[in-house]
Amino acid sequence: MNCSNAEPVTVTEGQNIQDIDFMLYLNIKKGDFNFDSNVQIDDAIICLKVVTGLIPETNIKIDADADGDDRMSIADVIYILQMVSGLRE
Repeated sequence: MNCSNAEPVTVTEGQNIQDIDFMLYLNIKKGDFNFDSNVQIDDAIICLKVVTGLIPETNIKIDADADGDDRMSIADVIYILQMVSGLRE
């Protein structure tokens, strides 16, 4: 999607934004499944739970795919563990 013609909108506290169409783009860090801005062992555990069919106790961001294949798999768990241990950036 091209947003080059988009105009910035400032929303102040208490302002009604009901009639404003907008899209929010977030910079999601690879491997940060719990979206706390850090890639830690917690993210590997969350991913492992999802891969094995368990339901994590927290909301997750599936867009945080660690290895870039657009799906959560054991490869993401390994990738995150490598990031946490310093083997990967």
